[in-house]
Amino acid sequence: MGKFITHSIFFVLGYLVLNGLFYMFVTTPAVYTNYVFNEDNMDQYHSFLVSDSHGACMKSIPNEYGIYNFSYRGDNYLDMYLKVQYLATQLSTEDTIFLNVDSHLFSNYRDKSSNAKKNIIYANYQVNNLLESEEVKQKLNNKKYFKYLPLLDIDYGVFYYDYLLPEKAAAYHRSFADYNEKTQRTKCQRRYETQYQNKTKSEKQEQYLEKIIEICEEKNIKLIGIQYPLAKMYWNMIENNNYNTTSLLKQYGIEVYDFHDLFFEQTDCFYDQDHLNLKGSKLFCEQISKLRRD
Repeated sequence: MGKFITHSIFFVLGYLVLNGLFYMFVTTPAVYTNYVFNEDNMDQYHSFLVSDSHGACMKSIPNEYGIYNFSYRGDNYLDMYLKVQYLATQLSTEDTIFLNVDSHLFSNYRDKSSNAKKNIIYANYQVNNLLESEEVKQKLNNKKYFKYLPLLDIDYGVFYYDYLLPEKAAAYHRSFADYNEKTQRTKCQRRYETQYQNKTKSEKQEQYLEKIIEICEEKNIKLIGIQYPLAKMYWNMIENNNYNTTSLLKQYGIEVYDFHDLFFEQTDCFYDQDHLNLKGSKLFCEQISKLRRD
């Protein structure tokens, strides 16, 4: 019995030490210090891109144009709200936030694609202002108890992958132009059915967008809405199902720049029907870098 207790004590101590080392050398830089692909300190930037996969697919390219890429695939307006809460404590009136306001972000399919389990760290685990159910709030609040035991928390796995294998996350090199017209149409149709399947606008996402606007107004941080370029074939499918995403921002006097038709005649600027590849990312970042606050 004594041996069992001794071995158990050593096992627990060893596990705690292993968690501590993992937290210091992997979790801290991958999750708490640098965001995904950014090795630069946020303090070096005055412009920030907050977006879903449309921004994330550009990886570190925005950084080359003086824009800190704070985007992640699958992020919805809850995720972006958590990030903007954090940015509001770090930025000054000289700074600018570029926010994705593409119409698909207002589809209620986005209510189910939140990365809040990851992004709650940026709001310091504060859940009182969230619109989520009490059950979800409790789960998010409990994340703080796993902070120093990262080996028990599976939600940061993608962050670790991106941090440890950055070469796997290079900007897309494939071109949508490489597909024949039939394949292009099939890909567009599949995306359309995913993003606009029930053609219902999400009130929840709109409420979180309103919270983002209110934070920026309170802190006098410049907020600019951007809509990403789309392949012309895909735009022709979604044009009549646009959720009029700019109306709320315009009510608050927020500038919105619509780039959806920027590359209509340049299919080779896209990785797929609505994500930019390496070429498109560089050309697009040149455009938005001109919009930042002087």
